[in-house]
Amino acid sequence: MHRVQWLGMYSWIVSSETKISNFGITDPNSQMSIRKVLVDLLSDTSEKLSLGEKEIQDNLVKYFEKQDGHVNLVEKYREDFVSSAKTLRRQTENTVRNKLLGAVEIKEGMTELNNIKSSQTSTMERKVLALLQTCRQKKTDLSDQDFQEEFESMWEETLSEINFSGLPERDVAQDAFLMLSGNLSVRGSHVNSMLVTNSLVDCGKTDFVVKSVNWLRNAEGLAKHMDHDHHGKKLQDFCDDIITQCQDFITQKVKSKTDYHDTNIETLKQHKKCKVSEECEISLKLHIFGRAAREFQKMHNHFIVSNNPRMCLEQSKNKYLTDFKDLFHNRDQCLKKAEEFSKLLQPAVQDYVTKMIGPDVVDEMKTGKGSEDYSTRMSFQFSVLKQLLTEGKYGKYRKYIRHYENFVKDWLFDQIVQQLSKDNRLEKSEKKHLSEIVKIITDAISNIRKSHSPIKNIKTFIQNICSALGEKLVFPKDALDSIMILNNANTEQFADYLAEFVGEMEQTVASEYDHWTDIKERLRSLPFKPQDNMFTSQFGCGEVCPFCCAPCEAGGKEHAKHFTSIHRPQGVSGWRNLKTRVLWTNICSSDVISDNTFRTSQTGDKFHPYKDYQTYYPDWTITGDSSIEASDYWKYVMATFNKTIAEDTDALPADIPEDWNALTPDYAMKSLKNIFNVK
Repeated sequence: MHRVQWLGMYSWIVSSETKISNFGITDPNSQMSIRKVLVDLLSDTSEKLSLGEKEIQDNLVKYFEKQDGHVNLVEKYREDFVSSAKTLRRQTENTVRNKLLGAVEIKEGMTELNNIKSSQTSTMERKVLALLQTCRQKKTDLSDQDFQEEFESMWEETLSEINFSGLPERDVAQDAFLMLSGNLSVRGSHVNSMLVTNSLVDCGKTDFVVKSVNWLRNAEGLAKHMDHDHHGKKLQDFCDDIITQCQDFITQKVKSKTDYHDTNIETLKQHKKCKVSEECEISLKLHIFGRAAREFQKMHNHFIVSNNPRMCLEQSKNKYLTDFKDLFHNRDQCLKKAEEFSKLLQPAVQDYVTKMIGPDVVDEMKTGKGSEDYSTRMSFQFSVLKQLLTEGKYGKYRKYIRHYENFVKDWLFDQIVQQLSKDNRLEKSEKKHLSEIVKIITDAISNIRKSHSPIKNIKTFIQNICSALGEKLVFPKDALDSIMILNNANTEQFADYLAEFVGEMEQTVASEYDHWTDIKERLRSLPFKPQDNMFTSQFGCGEVCPFCCAPCEAGGKEHAKHFTSIHRPQGVSGWRNLKTRVLWTNICSSDVISDNTFRTSQTGDKFHPYKDYQTYYPDWTITGDSSIEASDYWKYVMATFNKTIAEDTDALPADIPEDWNALTPDYAMKSLKNIFNVK
């Protein structure tokens, strides 16, 4: 999907989620159900993505109809391009569906709470107006003390009449376990016995440890030479990466301070496919779900306490008293109500800006200075390997090899921080979106004032503003209700004051952006993570060479064959001779044109010729290279860190060929440039 199309799709997703959040608020008299709204939005999604896919396919046809000299170089990838476009459309549609369904389920979960609060607000409004009538009928003047006593009496009487039921507390661990067991119930008796013998609330309290040799079987892409010790470490690294990614998701959800919903666990279930043994997969999922259940239970309990109906009503007591006095004395409430509404708008405006920043950051990285580093997957790989060579630290190489996904995301994050630190670029982006939304608000106020039908009360005026902004800003229903009740404000004067307060709000928020000093913290707070989005476009399918663990460089998630331009000495990844424990210096691209053999769990523990590797790895293309000059970069790395790698992997140093020891950083860089055609 073209960058402009993708940014438009993201904006559409955000506005759709906002529309769902505001359901019943911006259009309180709607006859439509929220599920019908969801169906309509998903239909729109499908239509938009169909148009996007057609445009990509049409552009591909036009490209391959060209007669220039470059087309023939990529002709063999034509079907991969077509397949990638279809895959992109399907993945995007699934992402949008999951996001919108999650938003609907959150909204449905809030419906009961909002109904409770609305009922309380209506009851209290009715009681205050009744008290107001009673006080006005008294012939004697009432002092402030009299007002206070009358109000307190009414308040206590009303509280005694209201049934404060609140939200029921859920057993998150039980719900999560039922979802997990339902998902795995078809696996057989062994899986079911593992599930029933474990209590989810007790899982994940200690570090996850790969325990059994049986866990090593059927772990695709990890086994080599049946070295169980080394394979165990590789599997541990693999599981640790999955745990880290899931924990990041859990932490992000907890920080949102919303209620728990089943979609939280559903997302974890879909997070990543585990290419490990069944026993390892179940143990890993129990570990992750156990952690998630405890943290989500705390989040859920905190939400219930924070939204206790009686407590929320008590917090509004002084506001009801003030409104009561204002109405009795016929005081103009325009200024106060306008200020209250502007204070409600401010967090909504800040939330809008925060949602819009992420795509701006991606755009800056892909079009600004240094954007050539991210223009293609190949140029991205070159940039990463170049920096690793420049820094020359084994720890960085170790993380790149063992935890590739986490390394690349961290690397991208650091690049983003460096880019945004120049010329206050993040602050400029924030202020741009702030000015944009403030103009939309002020235009809405102006347009409503100019409407042909004069609006006589501010409740209708505010509802019209919310309707106009319903796809931009999320409005909290209880706070909105409390502003619209018990008022006698003049709409014209209210609109004047509101426009002034919105202007002041813009200055206040802009000042906050001026004082942001921690760019990293600001970026981490974004719901749209620019490093994650850039990683997805640069990462590829995530598969690695079955022999040296070099990542596949083919585009998209689905392609006919996996390949990589630069294979590594297998010792770089810690592979060693089982008998001597000496690190291997073999390179896949030379092995596949030699008489050497390999043995893995895939071969049934039998030796198999490298020449016929596709018998067991048919999805991989490893181009033979007798000179293996393409791997000079990694030869240098192997020679430089030979002893360190051996110590780190509990092996013996490799017997490094003399010509490898003669390689220099400059020669390694030259090799890297040749591989990626960089001048």
